[in-house]
Amino acid sequence: MWRVRKQGYKTAPGLEELKRQRRIQESVLRKARREQHLISKRLLLDEATAKEPLDDLESYALSEEQVLQLILDLRHGSTEKIKSLKTLRRSLQREDVQLMFVKAEGSIQLLVGLFTSSVTELQQESIRCFHELSQSYNSAVSQSFLAATSYLITYLSGSCPEFTESCLYVLGNLIVEGEAIRNQLLLQGLIPALALCTQSPNMNVLEAVGYTLSQLLASKEAPEKIVPAVLEAKLIEGILHHIQFESEDRIRVAVEFAWSLHYIISSQVINRLLISQDLMPKLIQLLSNISALVLKSTPPDLELLICPLVRCVANLLPDVSTTGNNFQIHDGRLLAALFVFIEQYHKDHQFLLAECLWAISNLTVEEPVIASAVLHYNMVPVLMSFLLTSPEIAAMVLTILCNLAYLGPVYCEHLKQNNILQCVISLLGSTDVHVTLRCLDIMIGLFKHCPDLAVDFLNNYGLKILEPYKNEIQFHDQVQIIRNLCSMQVSYLFRYPFEVKSLDLGEFVYKPVNPDYCKTTARSAWTLPF
Repeated sequence: MWRVRKQGYKTAPGLEELKRQRRIQESVLRKARREQHLISKRLLLDEATAKEPLDDLESYALSEEQVLQLILDLRHGSTEKIKSLKTLRRSLQREDVQLMFVKAEGSIQLLVGLFTSSVTELQQESIRCFHELSQSYNSAVSQSFLAATSYLITYLSGSCPEFTESCLYVLGNLIVEGEAIRNQLLLQGLIPALALCTQSPNMNVLEAVGYTLSQLLASKEAPEKIVPAVLEAKLIEGILHHIQFESEDRIRVAVEFAWSLHYIISSQVINRLLISQDLMPKLIQLLSNISALVLKSTPPDLELLICPLVRCVANLLPDVSTTGNNFQIHDGRLLAALFVFIEQYHKDHQFLLAECLWAISNLTVEEPVIASAVLHYNMVPVLMSFLLTSPEIAAMVLTILCNLAYLGPVYCEHLKQNNILQCVISLLGSTDVHVTLRCLDIMIGLFKHCPDLAVDFLNNYGLKILEPYKNEIQFHDQVQIIRNLCSMQVSYLFRYPFEVKSLDLGEFVYKPVNPDYCKTTARSAWTLPF
């Protein structure tokens, strides 16, 4: 074993401590990743609306008197209620009209009355009015909906798919308005109603259910309130069923339910249960099937499904490791699928490249079997080709390479053959802190397991390269460990007395007693530890 020389410099944290700090940092990054929720409102353009001319919003402007007149026409049995409702619905696209309407006395109750009438056309136009109002982010508008939510939920069990779909999108838009509204929806039975809707044979209704459910599961109180309710309603089975797709027309449905599953996994409430029920093998099989499909053809919007599925897997991987179920990921299908997606989508969909790299990063942490597969299939050059893509991508690639370097000499030797040290040194000047940190981490792994690289680094003025970083707080520990490792490795490789010109390792030089004696350690042929 090598010993850290303690004289002449401040003792830096040990390698295990640095490794622990890195794990904490990765955990924080994973948490941030989980919390990047895609909460948004959605505008549903039905067939009737799509056929209408796209006029300027100015043409929909109404005065307060005109709004009140419309309300009077709707309230007092005008024979042209449908025409008045259509005019109101178009004008509700304007925020000023929305505010005038909800402030008018009895306006929402009037709309609820039309919504619950027996005339189908009145019902359809009134729900479209609600849908336009649900687009607003103004709290005054959203609060006005509190009187209508119970009716919206009740009508989810109706027989008209178009009506059910519209109700679902209105509810999905309302969900983002705050915890108070979400609590009211839960008390009124939203989750059991959604569970019933998942049994619909209509693709548009299923897509709307997935959207509404994902909006609900993305809320901050989901871990405590919503995920347990979803589990109790046996919605998990429906979600897992709908993320599968047999044809292209089901991809949009699968996308929405995949995001729902992503938010459930992100909550970390039932991950161990999901893993015990073999969710990971099911997801791996699904991704493997999709990768086979991608190699044959690329159906439109398939990347939108791959993204949440890869996130599901990436966020489950830490739990798979801690529960001792690593065997679930050792067959290589997941790694192969991820590289297929990288190859097929990295040019046109860089967001998917980032997701796949994130998953590979989590997949290779302290996993020699998976890391060996990365080497065996010569994936390191592929990964290195993305180092100049963007700072975010570079940091992810470097994290994967760092995972490999920390696994031992076999992996470092492979990285060495790919000239990893030169690439790392060239990236040290990055303005991105994460990129620089990962570069220093890789150097630590390389110098620990490949003593000759440490000597080459010294011979090429390596310590001068580190000079700009030694006084930076965020890099200090890594720089100090690299300097210590260089000292140890020189002592190990050159079995002769040496002199220390200065106690500051920045000035460290070695002077062989016999200059011709420059023997390096013998290296036998190595094999991949499959």
